[in-house]
Amino acid sequence: MSRNEIKRGEIYYITFAPVVGSEQHGGRPGIVVSNNMNNAHSNTIEVVYLTTQPKKMLPTHTTITATGRDSVALCEQINTVDKSRVGLYIGELSAREMAAVEEAITASLALRIENARPKIPYACMACKNMGDIEETINRASVSAQRDAYKAICETLIETINNKN
Repeated sequence: MSRNEIKRGEIYYITFAPVVGSEQHGGRPGIVVSNNMNNAHSNTIEVVYLTTQPKKMLPTHTTITATGRDSVALCEQINTVDKSRVGLYIGELSAREMAAVEEAITASLALRIENARPKIPYACMACKNMGDIEETINRASVSAQRDAYKAICETLIETINNKN
């Protein structure tokens, strides 16, 4: 298989790479989570590693059975790997499993709509300011009308005074 045919949701054995601390290392199965355009045109892919070790079921973890063994996808650790480290094709996630992985990644990166709190006050402020904007426009319109009538009145007064 060509390295450009790697697809999102597929599972490959990723060869070992040095790690630091709690980082997950290669030498284990990884689920491809990068988009297919990237997978086709880049020398790297993003993977979420699998482990068969018991893990706390956090919102960033999801159980995967597509490898033939119950595994946990560690979605809080998305890793970029060079395609040269991609080894044996193991399998592909079901639609249900891929949706669970996407949900866990969403939780890990706090991409949920309800977590986007900073945007909501700004949107509310914009709505609140719309009233201020409308009021300003109305004032400007009233001021323009006033100035026009004032100019007409001044012209009429001047015309009357010049006739007397």
